This record gives sequence, structure tokens and C-alpha cells, in this order.
Amino acid sequence: MQKDVGNYKAGNYTFHLGVEQVRLLSKKSRRSNTSMFVMLLAAMKTLLYRYTGQLNSAVGIPVSGREFGNLNHQIGFYVNVLPIVTNLDEEDNLSAIINKVKNSVYAALEHQVYPFDYIVKDLGLAGKAGVNPLFNIMITYDDDVEKINSLPDVQIESRQIGEQLTEFALDIKFTKEDENISCSFNYNAGLFKPETLTRIAKHFRKVVKSIIDDDKISLIDLEIESQSKRENKEKGSFSEDEILFNF
Repeated sequence: MQKDVGNYKAGNYTFHLGVEQVRLLSKKSRRSNTSMFVMLLAAMKTLLYRYTGQLNSAVGIPVSGREFGNLNHQIGFYVNVLPIVTNLDEEDNLSAIINKVKNSVYAALEHQVYPFDYIVKDLGLAGKAGVNPLFNIMITYDDDVEKINSLPDVQIESRQIGEQLTEFALDIKFTKEDENISCSFNYNAGLFKPETLTRIAKHFRKVVKSIIDDDKISLIDLEIESQSKRENKEKGSFSEDEILFNF
């Protein structure tokens, strides 16, 4: 059972990876024979391990729910949610983590028509309303923004409706924007301070850079923080990030 984060007021922290980093990560994804989404998910899974020490943390990903061709031209909301659990090992290098995440995503997609509510029920995990029993982090990747915004004879704009709420600790959306990628972290403001998200973004960038520069480095040897912070950890002083992600 996950920690009760409820439907609380959300904050948002958005940043961009940068054109050059996206180009290099895309090149790495082709060499790894996988998608940009898997690369970003692998980076986040790596970071979650560094915060929690959990080798099999779960995150959720949405899928279109239109696996059957006769649904393609229908109007309706068919989205399903898949829990992605990847069993990592401290000795795994970043390349191995990418491969494991790729396999876990592809395996989950083979069962994407299995409704999330049924998964919860069949596992006997039904819990309190507003609390997801399997994960507290949702991750989405959208690379079709240009197609949506370029419909003929249609003008499209996005608007925020009312106060933002979130049912997750983190709701992360990666969006392909031309040659860049926007990273939007919608977070539970009852759990995180804005400066915490700044640090998470900084650490995420470091993991992505490590994947690009040297994907043979092991999970346990990956460095995402300064020498002074590592010394504090050795003395038993833990960061807010590690405490909040311990669920």
C-alpha cells in the first residue's frame, strides 16, 4: 500500500533538457534500439533508486487504450494505466537499466487492455479512495503535440482550469517540443517544497548526462550530488528528497 498523498493542491516545476542534450539522448536511444520515452523513464527509475534505495519501485504510465483498429475513429476516453515495475540490481550499469526498463515497458504493453481497476482488484489491493495502491508517481511522454496543434481549420490553445490538484506525489510529463523536451513536474504541494523540485530536476539532468557520457557506470557508483552532501549522508544526515521519496 502506498502512502496516502490524497487529492491535494499541486505545485508545478517545469524545465527543459536542452536541444543538444536531447539530440545526444536521441542518438543514444537509437543505439539502444529503444524509444526516447524508455530513456527518460530509465533515468527517472535510476534517480528513484538513489533517493529510496528501492530496487523495484513502481511508476504508472498511461496508454491510449486503442489497441483494436475499430476504435481508432471513435471519440471517447479509452486511456488505461499500466504499473511499470523494474527489478534493478546495484551492480547494473546504466545500459543494463535501460534494457531492463525497455523490457518491462514492452511486457506491460502486451497486457495494456487489462483494466487498471481489475489489476488492483485481482491483487487484493483495493484501498482508500484517492490513494493509488500501486504507485505514487505517474510518468507521461507526449511527442504528438505538433500534430495536435496543426489540425486543419482548427485553432487550439491550452488553458488551466481552476485550482490544480494532484492524486500523486509526482505527475511527470515529458513533452517533445521541436528539438527540445519540456519536463513538467506536477507535485503534491503538501509533500514537497518548491526548492526540492529544483534539486530533483538538477539530479535528473545529471542522470541523463551520465547516460549520454558513460552508460557503463554502475547504479551504485553513479554520483548525483556534491562531495559535501555525500559526507553528510555518511554521517547519517539524510536529505529531504530521500525522506519524501521513502514510500
